[in-house]
Amino acid sequence: MEYSLYKTNRIENAVWIAGIIQAYERFQLLKANEIEKTLDDFYFSGQIIINNVNKFIRKKLNPSLRIEEFIGNEIGNKYNYLLINKEEVRVSKLNEFFGHKVCPLKFEKDMLIETSYGKLCIEDLIEWYIYEYNVLL
Repeated sequence: MEYSLYKTNRIENAVWIAGIIQAYERFQLLKANEIEKTLDDFYFSGQIIINNVNKFIRKKLNPSLRIEEFIGNEIGNKYNYLLINKEEVRVSKLNEFFGHKVCPLKFEKDMLIETSYGKLCIEDLIEWYIYEYNVLL
């Protein structure tokens, strides 16, 4: 199969990918250093996610994009992709918010994601989310 770097027209997919990559990279760092993982290890600044959305979006990002639209425990949200705790966010798990809008349902399958640990196909990242991230926390 021929892969190309992940780009999408769907802002919600780009936000989720930006968040899950942060979680994946944190997981790999903790694993490499043999550090026990806790839920608190997977919270980070929402601004990091917004800053990384540009890597995954084909169109120009609307400067008025607000992370709150994607935070499940925020009033007026559209998606439940993220969960906020004080000032930091983490990617929602599949069983949070009754499984409603916690992750995108459609992805372009033949895409690669650039991470600090190398390139990863989208299917492997989703599999990691389902079988590692959701079990871990």
